Amino acid sequence: MIKVRVAGEQSPRIVEAAGIRVSELLERLGLSRSEHIVLRNGVPLTEDEVLGDGDEVLVYLVKSGG
Repeated sequence: MIKVRVAGEQSPRIVEAAGIRVSELLERLGLSRSEHIVLRNGVPLTEDEVLGDGDEVLVYLVKSGG
């Protein structure tokens, strides 16, 4: 089980999967990999990093403009 807090949402989401990559997590949540960053313990994760049972992550929308 992975506990996911998406910035701006009040309740955390629970994903019943361990051993999935960050990219797979974002896909399951319906979030764009190019527009979101995932943090575990305040550390940014790459798309290839594997999440384990009991992990808690925070997902932020990344915006840029000019």
